[in-house]
Amino acid sequence: MPAFLKQGKFIVYIMIFVFVLFFTLDFGAVDLQKVAIVVTLGLDYESEEQNYVLSGQIAVTDSISAFTAAENQAVIYGSGKTPSMALKNMEDQSGWHPYISFCKLIIVSKSVFAQNIMDALDFFLRNEQLNDTALICATEEKAADILNSKTSLDEVSTFSLLKTLMYNGSENMNVVATNLKDFAVRYYNSSNGNILTYIKMSESVEADGEGEEEAEEESGDTKIFNPTMAAVFRKSEFIGLLSSDEVRAYNLVTKKVKRGQMDLQDIETRDYFIENCSVEITNGKFNKSIYFEGNNIVCDINVHINFKIDHLESEEKNLNFLLHSEDVPKEFFTALKNRVKTDIQSMIDVVKSYDADIFDIEETLFKFRPGQYRKYKEHNEEDFSFIKNTKFNITINVNAIS
Repeated sequence: MPAFLKQGKFIVYIMIFVFVLFFTLDFGAVDLQKVAIVVTLGLDYESEEQNYVLSGQIAVTDSISAFTAAENQAVIYGSGKTPSMALKNMEDQSGWHPYISFCKLIIVSKSVFAQNIMDALDFFLRNEQLNDTALICATEEKAADILNSKTSLDEVSTFSLLKTLMYNGSENMNVVATNLKDFAVRYYNSSNGNILTYIKMSESVEADGEGEEEAEEESGDTKIFNPTMAAVFRKSEFIGLLSSDEVRAYNLVTKKVKRGQMDLQDIETRDYFIENCSVEITNGKFNKSIYFEGNNIVCDINVHINFKIDHLESEEKNLNFLLHSEDVPKEFFTALKNRVKTDIQSMIDVVKSYDADIFDIEETLFKFRPGQYRKYKEHNEEDFSFIKNTKFNITINVNAIS
């Protein structure tokens, strides 16, 4: 007999009991719920009924036959006085438990953010299932319409947005990507500005002529998402938009950029005239310094850009333009610097008109120059605008690479 059995018969009884339970499957009732894995949430607000409508886009698998549709995507809905009640109602109406731990994108419609956006987001910030790194976007469309739309390449419509924002947002010059955590942190800090991706939806381009009807049938009214604009908030109040050009300028002075593109026209050089040119931004860095200068606030911004020429049209056709693309005339450098500086200054003027401190001017002074900040606040009125009273000094450096 093994040594461990000599310690007592109760060990033998325990082992027999466990084996009996195992082979008879009598450990207890196992509650198996129908679980719907939500990859995207959309939030709308019905002002007449004063109800939130929450829509969830489901990652469909072969086992979820109840949701299988021709476009291979499914959306379930719920409504309630709060987003929390809407999520519970979503489960009651569908019979499936919405599992939101894998939700990576929240789309908020204008009907929601035209009011107090933080009231709506309170549930998402408190919910322990939802990851606070989930991206949040604004749209003028109904969020449910975006979730129900079809795109040309992706079986699940919002996958295209996820690819653009999640995988490219941190380094792409063309888009702003904000997650729940960052939006909440900026809302509760000293500055009054916040920013979100703004999605516009449009019809896909259809073929002309005789094949137009055929193309329409094949496309099935497919949509195109444009996430290159941004919605600007003053605390929880939606205040205005940044255009695509202004978003590119904002990204150059707020994050490291690895991918981007700019177009230039009509550049007169000493040797030839450039009619049209496309420049690829391969690396963009910035330094920002915010400080008090007497009674003034100053923000020095230094931007450094590496670029290469992707396309060039000029009267002079020279093989050296192709073989030595980094050999760029100084007039081109000047034109590129002026274009970048003008775009940044234009964007700053728009932000100042919104009185939305999306550059965290006040927060930076509060953190790193607290003594001067307190004195400055004491000598100014409560509604004093830090962003409007900041002088920006912009320096641009450009470098051509092969």
